[in-house]
Amino acid sequence: PPVFAPGQFFGLLVDWVERGIEPHAIEVTSPGPDSPITQPMYPYPSRAVYVEGDPRAASSYAEG
Repeated sequence: PPVFAPGQFFGLLVDWVERGIEPHAIEVTSPGPDSPITQPMYPYPSRAVYVEGDPRAASSYAEG
């Protein structure tokens, strides 16, 4: 399952509530057999769409 960085959601929530900075993409990491798997998460109704490259890397996805 995806693992969120320590304090990642709390920091995003504080920025949103106290500074008015709405979260956009959140990168989550899952342990993989050789290296970690990173994937972006977007607020609904957006979603991560695979574009090209390594499917285990967040940089291979775009907001769709």
